[in-house]
Amino acid sequence: MNVRTGPGTGYDARTTIAAGADVAITAWAVEGWRQVVLSDRAGWIKESFLSTEKPAAPAPTTASRSESGSGGGGSGFSSEPCADAAGIESGLTTRTRAVLRAVCAEFPKVDSYGGYRSDGGSYHSTGQAIDVMVSGEYGWQIARWARANASALGVIEVIYSQQIWTAQRAGDGWRGMEDRGSVTANHYDHVHISVR
Repeated sequence: MNVRTGPGTGYDARTTIAAGADVAITAWAVEGWRQVVLSDRAGWIKESFLSTEKPAAPAPTTASRSESGSGGGGSGFSSEPCADAAGIESGLTTRTRAVLRAVCAEFPKVDSYGGYRSDGGSYHSTGQAIDVMVSGEYGWQIARWARANASALGVIEVIYSQQIWTAQRAGDGWRGMEDRGSVTANHYDHVHISVR
């Protein structure tokens, strides 16, 4: 599970810990989150993940599934074709197609996707990117899920709501982007996911 820098999934993950790991719990609690101390550093964990009893075996789910109510990890990602994106799969790399199918299965409320386009010089023009057409908090759920599962899925970049996260600068968390002049150019109406 993620140990976050603040009390909520919108905060960056400071580190991750395995189920059953020992942490010291402080007196601070905020809206279902508890402050903990791990290796002399404070962080936040969802209170429902904490227990005074050691679990018999680690749960087979990822932190993102537990925190958002959806999502999977590793080989648990769906590989079923996405009916809402069938027309764009042929222009994508094998890995990008796998990411598309995983997103489609995890977030069934999305009904529109973008993929390959010949605009030259972008991840889209090499079939290494998808656009998940969504806005609002649901978009943030998808963006955070893609970031949390980046290693397993091969995600190298997530852009949403004029914020960018890249695997290359993962320690920097979400970074603000310059104003590109429109809702679409600033990624307020879609989550952009680039894949290696």
